[in-house]
Amino acid sequence: MGKLSILFILVISYLLLHWYKVIKPSYVFKVNTVKEIAQKESGYSYSHHGIRQAFRKRYPDYVLQEQDFPFLPSHTGGLDGSVSVLYASLHEFLVLYHAEIETTGSTGRHYMNISVSVLKGTISISQSSFTPQVSYSKGDNHVLRMGTTSTVKLAGGTTLLVYGRGIMPLTAGYWVSDSIFSHSDPILAVTTIWLYLKAVLLSNIWVKNALVYLWTISSQGIVKLWQDVLYHLNHLPQLFNNLKEYLFGL
Repeated sequence: MGKLSILFILVISYLLLHWYKVIKPSYVFKVNTVKEIAQKESGYSYSHHGIRQAFRKRYPDYVLQEQDFPFLPSHTGGLDGSVSVLYASLHEFLVLYHAEIETTGSTGRHYMNISVSVLKGTISISQSSFTPQVSYSKGDNHVLRMGTTSTVKLAGGTTLLVYGRGIMPLTAGYWVSDSIFSHSDPILAVTTIWLYLKAVLLSNIWVKNALVYLWTISSQGIVKLWQDVLYHLNHLPQLFNNLKEYLFGL
């Protein structure tokens, strides 16, 4: 069996386990809290820095630094705007999306639920060619359900807070395909992927702790490693319980 076949089987198996809730990822953000902060920060007083700080007060260990993740051009589903990442993992993301000029496109069809809150401006959404469009303005929220697709139009100067739960890597084609094929900008596509991977590393505490630990090992040597091996051998039951809780939510 080839490597691609093995990879395909692993992906399908993971999707089935996720779909039937055998795998229950833990999420950092609460949906109601995201909506609450978005509604409070929306309107004429809105600022990119302000809403990031509001999230940092609630989630100080998870929200990324503004200087490390500035707004990056984004061409997705025909929509032309820019995006700034606040948080990203394999199952969850929180971003700001800004359209300086009016733009129209498709949301795509994703294996995730996506909550869209309007911070300023207006977004119009139609779920099909036969469905009347519905407009949302500052403070409003709309949820794009898993497996559905919609046509959207953003007025110039619109900023959205977009929060998603699902399997993030499966959306990669949507985020980068327009940059490659419609705009002939492979550098932007590579930059987008790199920033996502960087966000995953920096957003997740266990990854940061692992990097710090590796640095400690390199500094203090094999004695530190041996001490930690003995410590963890004595705490194996607790480690298994923590792993089970993280993977299956038990």
